[in-house]
Formats: sequence, structure tokens, C-alpha cells
Amino acid sequence: MKNLLCTIGTISAIILGNSVQAMPPKPGSIKVYMTVKFWDGKGIYSEKVLSNSRISVIDRNGQVLLESYSDEEGECSFKASLENSFSIHIAKVNYVTKSMYIEVRDTIDTKKKYAVECEVVLYRETNDIDLSVLSKPIVKLRYNKYTSAFDYDSLPAYNINQSIKKRYMDHYKWLADSLLQQRKKNKLLDGQNNGNKTPGNRAANRLGTHNKEGKKIRIIRMVKI
Repeated sequence: MKNLLCTIGTISAIILGNSVQAMPPKPGSIKVYMTVKFWDGKGIYSEKVLSNSRISVIDRNGQVLLESYSDEEGECSFKASLENSFSIHIAKVNYVTKSMYIEVRDTIDTKKKYAVECEVVLYRETNDIDLSVLSKPIVKLRYNKYTSAFDYDSLPAYNINQSIKKRYMDHYKWLADSLLQQRKKNKLLDGQNNGNKTPGNRAANRLGTHNKEGKKIRIIRMVKI
């Protein structure tokens, strides 16, 4: 009987010990405060808030962990688990999707509350400008175990945004110049066509009242669309 009690006590101690050791530490979390804007092309820093943008948190396997939408002020906030690395995708119809990556490589201090504030600027979709650089995350936040905080290099993202805005502005300038040249060409052609008319027709166009037979005529202006 004594041996049996010892055996039962040993088994219960092993089970209790294993159950305590098997419990994984609770993963930390991060609160993300985000403001979504769009660039209207009127100036290098001309940006306006963009409502109803979809913000998706996606893990490394492509699974959507959560979704949220920006409000009328372009703002939204959400909390994400720091159990594994993940990416955040910001999208809206007729705009180019942007993404950022939050990398978790070191053990997170679960006693601390982490937060990050983000401002995202989207660009309108176009087939005339190469925006392939936005197919990958342009920002990577990494947890630094020495500072117990998330940090990132802001210079690459700044350079990418400035480069994209310059491409748009160069494209807009090219469109404006092309339109001006086309208008000049059309004006020149109109002048040549008017010069080929007979004197009688030119007189009728100037007066706008009678033809050669003295009958009253109606002149309709050319409509350009």
C-alpha cells in the first residue's frame, strides 16, 4: 500500500510538472493607430484623408487575421498579436495597395504595452506609371530586444514616396503639354480650312444673315467635343 501511494504521488507530480512546463507564455500584442490619406497630385505634399479604406492583417501563410476600415477622418485602430510576424495591407478600389511588415524575431516582453502610429498615403491606379515598387512592403518594423521597442528606417519609405510623386507630376506635365500641342494643331487646321473658303462663303459667315440669292440663312456654330 505504501509503495502504491508513492507511485501515485510520483505520477501526479510528473503530470503536474509537465502541465506547468507545457503552458506557453502569452504572446504580446501591439496597438496600431493608422491614418489613411491619398495624394491628389496638386502639390508634393497635397494629401487628403481617405475614408472606407480596407486594412488587413495577414500572416506569413497568407491568412487574413483581421480586417478594419478607415472612418470619415481616414483613421482606424486595431490590436494585433505579436505571436508571429505579419504584414498590414492598406487597399481601396481605384487606388494602389500599400503594405508594411512587422517582424517579430526576438522574445517579446509581454508585460509591456506596444503601440505604433502610422500614416499611409495611397496613389490612384494608372497604367502609365511603373508602380511595381509598391508590390512589396515599403516599411519593415522590427522589434529590438535591447531597447524593447519597435523601430524602422524611415529613409527608404520617404525616397519611394518622393520618387512616385515625381513620376506622377512628370506624367501630368506631359499630358498637359500634349493637350496644348493638340489645341495648337487644331487651331492651325481650323485656320487653313477657313482660308480655303470662297469670298462669298466668308462674307456669309461674317454677316450670318443672307446667302448669295439674298435669302435669309441660319448659321450653326461648330460644336467641338
